[in-house]
Amino acid sequence: MSTGQLLRGVIAVALLALPGAVGAGDASDFSTQHFGGVPAARVHLAEGWGPLESSLLPDQCGTCHPQQLADWRGSRHRQAMGPGVLAQLLDDPEGLDVCNRCHAPLLEQRPTHGGDAFRPDLRSAGLACASCHVRDGVVHGPPAREGRAAPDEHFPHGGYQEHDAFEDASFCGSCHQFDDGGRRVAGVLLEDTVAEWLASPWGRRGESCQSCHMPDRRHLWRGIHDPAFTEQALGFELEQTGRTSARYAVTSERVGHRFPTYVTPRVSLVIQALDAAGEVVAQNATVVQRRVDLALSTQAFDTRLHPGESAVVELEWRRRDRPATVRARLLVEPDEFYRRFFEVYRAQSPSSAALIQQARQDAVDSVYVVGVRELEVRRR
Repeated sequence: MSTGQLLRGVIAVALLALPGAVGAGDASDFSTQHFGGVPAARVHLAEGWGPLESSLLPDQCGTCHPQQLADWRGSRHRQAMGPGVLAQLLDDPEGLDVCNRCHAPLLEQRPTHGGDAFRPDLRSAGLACASCHVRDGVVHGPPAREGRAAPDEHFPHGGYQEHDAFEDASFCGSCHQFDDGGRRVAGVLLEDTVAEWLASPWGRRGESCQSCHMPDRRHLWRGIHDPAFTEQALGFELEQTGRTSARYAVTSERVGHRFPTYVTPRVSLVIQALDAAGEVVAQNATVVQRRVDLALSTQAFDTRLHPGESAVVELEWRRRDRPATVRARLLVEPDEFYRRFFEVYRAQSPSSAALIQQARQDAVDSVYVVGVRELEVRRR
């Protein structure tokens, strides 16, 4: 068995205990039913729809919903069927079909189940508009805003069915929370984001995932891949603590779950002392991460932050080094696990090999720096 086959098998096993809705009452029940099994029926079941609605393509939805389309195009949901996922599905279309449940959930996106209805153009759209909003020829959405008319049969596609679940965390939990039977590493669920939120001040106040990640119903889903979003969620402090020492602290101030919440990112606090010429004379770093092996079987450490917690890195230098400044930064690698994964993945075909290379490069390109702070060294 090749390394690629082994890794694919491990990922598939990790996903077999599929995420389930987390919450209570009607919203949770709706989300479980909405995302259970094969989500969407074939296009021909949408009787009476015109060509725009029947296409299910986001660009066509954008004819009437241009702002939502523009937001979605720049989102991670748009990239849900990225080169790494697609390559693995090409190598093992049936063994990893479970991945489609969250990455490309429409029946028309699945070659192994969609049959003649399979739509490659729709599959490449990843988590498209219809993934959340269309089931069996019916459009679903959140309650109408205050002061807006409720949808009726005179709307395009016959209006839509309103449901509070679209503003409830259970809706997001369908893909961002494993149920109790899901894969665990070191006794902790591999994906536990909604449970982390429930235990946070935001969850206790009832502020949903959507309130931060979809403010004003924007379809942006900003997260750790967004430097500006990450920087505004954290607090940064750099101080000289002694004649030859300094301290850099990063605090999770506005993050409604662990930071980072999943096993894929690595975040490093880096602090350096520089001389008058800008040369580094001393440096130190610490890592905030849930570090797991590629087989998702063992955990090296978990230094992630709970809401309100801080990570600290300290630096000491020799007096004879005489640094002029101390500089600190937060180095964010949103896809560090994927970079490692695709470095050892062995593709089964030339076409998937090119996709794997692109996936690895995408992981490298996602790295960024925030929280840069600098101070002049005081002589005491």
